[in-house]
Amino acid sequence: MRFTEYVVLERAAQATDPLGFRRPGGALQDLLFPQFTVLTLHPAYLSALCCFLLQLQDRPNQAKFARDFRELELLWGIGNASVETSIINVTKYRELCGDDIRLGKIPARHPIFARLSYGTLGHYSSVAMRWNLTDKSGRNVSRHGRALGEGFAGRRRSGPTLDEQLQAWTRDEVITMEQVGEIGRSFGIQAEASARERQTWQDVIDDWCRRVPDTAVLWRRPLDPSLMPAQAQDAASYRQVFPKLEAFYPELIPELGAMYRFERLAAATQFVFELHLAALELGDKFADAGPSEPDAFAALVVDTAQDYVRAGSRFHDARNLFMSIARGKPTYAALKRCIIDHHKEHQSAKGTSAIVDHDKFLVSGRVEPKTMQDALDDIAGVGDMTECLDRLQSRYRRDWHFDKCRRWHDWADGKQEVQA
Repeated sequence: MRFTEYVVLERAAQATDPLGFRRPGGALQDLLFPQFTVLTLHPAYLSALCCFLLQLQDRPNQAKFARDFRELELLWGIGNASVETSIINVTKYRELCGDDIRLGKIPARHPIFARLSYGTLGHYSSVAMRWNLTDKSGRNVSRHGRALGEGFAGRRRSGPTLDEQLQAWTRDEVITMEQVGEIGRSFGIQAEASARERQTWQDVIDDWCRRVPDTAVLWRRPLDPSLMPAQAQDAASYRQVFPKLEAFYPELIPELGAMYRFERLAAATQFVFELHLAALELGDKFADAGPSEPDAFAALVVDTAQDYVRAGSRFHDARNLFMSIARGKPTYAALKRCIIDHHKEHQSAKGTSAIVDHDKFLVSGRVEPKTMQDALDDIAGVGDMTECLDRLQSRYRRDWHFDKCRRWHDWADGKQEVQA
């Protein structure tokens, strides 16, 4: 898998989070993997982060900290781009490839300096804190953070170290494209980790398991690649994902059950919301569309909500939406009314306008006609509402980070299957 500089949080129509699923979904993710976010892609970013923090530890001007960090990240980013490695901000880095470079030649107002929070520092500081690689300020490395940063900088066995090249870079010395390419090959995202980096990650993971024993099994026995949710290519195979997860991790059945029901409810309500929006904005094509047995579909959603509410401390709601559904009438009209009411309340709480009301759309361009039609085609003619909901859940599936756990584990073991 390869990543561009852009991270897709969800499908485009969901990016504004019109039903407020980001917070409860994140809370459920944190039950198992609090050290990951949707922006966390590769362990090498954390090695680079710690290396740059070590470079900056004696800088007196803390007000320029983010800018100084970006200047160091810049050389590393150009090195990655020069060897065709996709990383955060890769498009901007590519613009700077081609000629010998020095920091002073890059304009102060270059776009690479425009969004300092979009990059390694912004995306990985909170992750580093959770792994105990830095202190709570995110600016000072811990013992493990120091070992990781030094292990990263010392990857190359001959020639100048990365620390030496970064120091030359900040002194405004010229860095040749040959040197830039070597930085990409030795220190880039796809380069091999040093033995010290691997050992440090093993130590960090061991420390995590001691601190959080309830989820240690995830790291002691990471999910087999064949069981990864991403391997499920259709609804039939995705239907088996959570049963297989529960069989692999019987210790975590309560957490996995809550995730399963949340994902199922989020899929159903997102679908009903988007279909209502499509019917109002795009007209008759979607006006009478939907599940073949709408009230039976709604009854199944209500039953699922009632099961989810009983999850106790693992129950995370989106502003009382699922609790309201669990207490509501098992009809499609009542379900849709509950969802739209919730959307309006959620948008108001955010201080922004609702996208849709019960009888009119208020903001255009928030529905994807082809995506909506594909979902309808997928459930067309399906008389079993359990299967209908299975298909929607597969389409609206969420990332629960099992693949990232495997990626970190393999990285620590020296398996170079990890790609950005």
